[in-house]
Amino acid sequence: MTLSLPVIKELSYISPSAFEESRRCEHLFYLKRLGPTPFVVEPAGLAAQRGSAFDCYVKAGIRKELGQVDNHQEYLQQLIAESVDPGALADSIPFGQRAYNEYKRFGLLDSILKEGIHTVELDKKCTISDGENSVPVFVRPDAVTNSGVIVDWKVSGAASKSGVSPKPGYKWSYTNGVRKGPHALYGAPLEEIEPYWARQLSMYTWAHVGLLPFRDIPVAIELVTVRGDKITFSQYRTMVRAPFQEKLWKALVGFWNRAIVGQTQGALPDKRKCFMWGQVCPVADYCEAFQKVKNNF
Repeated sequence: MTLSLPVIKELSYISPSAFEESRRCEHLFYLKRLGPTPFVVEPAGLAAQRGSAFDCYVKAGIRKELGQVDNHQEYLQQLIAESVDPGALADSIPFGQRAYNEYKRFGLLDSILKEGIHTVELDKKCTISDGENSVPVFVRPDAVTNSGVIVDWKVSGAASKSGVSPKPGYKWSYTNGVRKGPHALYGAPLEEIEPYWARQLSMYTWAHVGLLPFRDIPVAIELVTVRGDKITFSQYRTMVRAPFQEKLWKALVGFWNRAIVGQTQGALPDKRKCFMWGQVCPVADYCEAFQKVKNNF
């Protein structure tokens, strides 16, 4: 059921994470970003804070190796202040530092530098257009190579009791310095490995090198997975195929055009969507549909 609701907060752009939020539940997107809900953004969870800390060390390390900063420690502390919640520093910084030290010790920092990284911290607001349709976006890819390939670091399982394993399709994987791989699915397109990553890196690439013509685009993922005290580093080098991007662009344009005029799909509560990652939806208190059925969950 499509609803037409008043737009109280103007939407000036959409980010990959916001678009993913709309895919989870368009009514969540409306209540959080467009409607009258007095929504306050809470600090990210512990897993995200640890991942951000690792990002800070990697980006500072790359800029140091490239000779792009005069004071490495000052730049690192600046990144940490911008990226990690003060309340999470005591826990997140030791993890980030340890993960980065292992990443560097195993030669993985040198490996990524040899691929031609020349820029990190690529925040960009721009409008993506196909000539007929336009969508303003805000993207934050981690790095880009000289040839225009987007590189993104990801951390998974950093606060999980059970931990996680690397996703399939890696080129290689390192645990305790022991190299493994390639995975049997190495070479599979990114949308078959992790569709969210494919949507995210497609938007990153469009913002930096353009949308058209639709073509297979190369992408690079450096994944850090944690299980107990063990940290595994996995490298993904693959493509996002053109047909996937065409469908993504159509979906993005359609959602943007609906969102800016307040058209949204009504909420259809279910346990998977309303309690994602073990936490209740952040706007559950304001969602009438959820309030009617919450006692059934």
